[in-house]
Amino acid sequence: MKIQIPKVVITVNMGEYAPELQGKDLFVWVNPPKQKIADYNDMVTMLQTKELAAARETLLPEGSEVSKAPNGKSPLARTFDQLSHWLKIKQETSQKVDEIDQQLLDWYAEIWSQGPADTQWTVEELRTLESQDPAFLSWMIAQTWKVRAEHIEHKKKT
Repeated sequence: MKIQIPKVVITVNMGEYAPELQGKDLFVWVNPPKQKIADYNDMVTMLQTKELAAARETLLPEGSEVSKAPNGKSPLARTFDQLSHWLKIKQETSQKVDEIDQQLLDWYAEIWSQGPADTQWTVEELRTLESQDPAFLSWMIAQTWKVRAEHIEHKKKT
C-alpha cells in the first residue's frame, strides 16, 4: 500500500508576540522532507564556517605569529593597521554572509508559505519585516523550531 504523507502545517498565533497581532497566524510546515532540513543545516554550517574563518583571520591574520617581534612601528600605528585589517575582513565577510542570509530567508519563506494564499511570505517581505522589527523575525524563527520540536516529540509519544 502506497502512503502519501501530507504536509503538516501548524498555526502559531502572532498575538503571542504582540497583542496588536492577535488574530493573525504564522503557518509553519513542521514535517518538511529530510533533504529540506539537511539543506537548512548545510546553510547554517556554511554561515558558521565563514564566521569562524573571519574570526580566525581577525584574531590571527595570515603570516602573523604571536611570537613575532614588532616590525619597527609604534604600538599605536600597529593598532591602527590591525583595525584597518579587521574592518576590511568584516566588510568582505558581510558580503559573503548576505548570500547565505538570502538562502536562509528563501528557506523560511517556503516553510511559512504552506497556509492560505494570503498568508504566504516572500523574501522581500521578510527583509522588510527584519528591518522594521528584527525581534519579530527572530521570534518567528524561534517559534518555527519550537512547534517543529513539539510536533516531533508528540509523534514519538504516540
